[in-house]
Amino acid sequence: MEYYEKQNFNQIWIKIISFISLLTGIATSILFIKESNYLIACLTFLPCFSIFIFFFIANLKVYISNNVIKYKFFPFNIKYKEIIINENISLDVIEYNPLSDFGGWGIRKNGNAKCYSTSGNFALRIKYKEGNNILLGTLKPDELKTYLDSIHIPI
Repeated sequence: MEYYEKQNFNQIWIKIISFISLLTGIATSILFIKESNYLIACLTFLPCFSIFIFFFIANLKVYISNNVIKYKFFPFNIKYKEIIINENISLDVIEYNPLSDFGGWGIRKNGNAKCYSTSGNFALRIKYKEGNNILLGTLKPDELKTYLDSIHIPI
């Protein structure tokens, strides 16, 4: 039995801002091309295009099986990071405020907690006995709780 979730940046305001960034890059590049300044045109367009592409390809994948949690936040993590489920950690599904707790979505750090999230305000909190926490965002908190119960992990 396994649990899998993939999240993207689906907020409409992020898509609008990234699209405006792309349009701005195109418009300013056209102006520089008309002046035969191709280097400035490229240097203007590439960052705007990169922002646009980033928000469409970035995603968080979380995979949980009986004894391991795997996650990656693409494009920053190409390979999955693994956490072995054992007596040194505890797991719980929590509701949190991404803006006030971590300053937004993405890969964020606040004190001894690191959060990976693309949207929403629920997360799987992985608490280590030494005090560090990792939060993995989830858009399916009830399904995740049910799964953790089914593999007999107390939450």
